[in-house]
Amino acid sequence: MKTSWIISGLALLVLSLGASAVLAKGMKPEPDVARNTIVLRQGPDANQKAGYANEESDMNGTLSEVSALCSAGPIARNRASTAVLAATDTTRNWFIAPPPPARAWGVTEARTILDLGGHVQMDPRPGNPRHCLISGLKAKDITGVWRMCPPGAGAC
Repeated sequence: MKTSWIISGLALLVLSLGASAVLAKGMKPEPDVARNTIVLRQGPDANQKAGYANEESDMNGTLSEVSALCSAGPIARNRASTAVLAATDTTRNWFIAPPPPARAWGVTEARTILDLGGHVQMDPRPGNPRHCLISGLKAKDITGVWRMCPPGAGAC
């Protein structure tokens, strides 16, 4: 009798977990940004696995909620245009120009991330209206998608 209660309880647990997964799958996620959106990732380590060591990931190493900035539409891929986008983030110092010493940042188009199976979704925050999140890629996939835009660069 006790065994049948345990089996019934386990069956109920499995069914309820399965139902929540089905409900979660039925939920509509935020839409991805337009494919021609420019995406910036802060720091010179955007193309290195170490740059993602502190980001959230699942047990398979798939990243979620990687912070970035996304343009409102297509912009030129050069230091001046991307610096205007970086300046919309008042929550951190993007080291746009000296002082302190200017730094490079990574630039890519959303299409590059989307074509690899990732997602790029807007996530506006106070002081950072162009904040967006990258999810669905492993560190090995996201490294290499960025063209580094060093200080004084023309095209990025």
